[in-house]
Amino acid sequence: MTAKPNKRSTLFSRLKLSPATVLAALALFVALDGSATATTVAITGKQVKNGTLTGADVKKESLTGKDVRNLTGKDIRRGTLRAAHFRAGELVASAPGAQGPQGEAGPAATFGTIVRRLGEPSIVTPGATVSPGASCLPGEPAIAGGFRSRGDLTSVQVLDNALLPDDNAWLVIVRHNGANLQPFTVTTHVFCAS
Repeated sequence: MTAKPNKRSTLFSRLKLSPATVLAALALFVALDGSATATTVAITGKQVKNGTLTGADVKKESLTGKDVRNLTGKDIRRGTLRAAHFRAGELVASAPGAQGPQGEAGPAATFGTIVRRLGEPSIVTPGATVSPGASCLPGEPAIAGGFRSRGDLTSVQVLDNALLPDDNAWLVIVRHNGANLQPFTVTTHVFCAS
């Protein structure tokens, strides 16, 4: 009866590795690992020039409050922090500040009364466009205005209704859209300060 071969010796003979070669390879791996660990350099804040590191250089969520406890508002660029940079509840609204001083009084009113002045009525027939206006007297500034229409108003189409400050007047531009065949009347008015 022949002896059963040892599993270990079979592996070495199949790979043709001697125990000395295996030990040499193991020593090499240990030596390489040891030198890689030995070449790792720890960099401290004293070795970094101020202003050279950016947020991209710092691992996300690696800084704690202890790391930044001496920061002041002068150390943070204006406009760089957003609400997303803070957790819920970290930002709280402060109380409103004191009210500022009362401003100076504005100029006194230069007019005594407001007068409504009417323009001439205009009759608007189907398909027609009119632009009646109303003016203030010289020296009376126009401050507001409008128009009044009479008749079947389903045909009224207002194209413009505005103050003409250079002319001290109010102008309305109205069109009869032909929804019916009945004419209507438009009268413009302007409010003037006197």
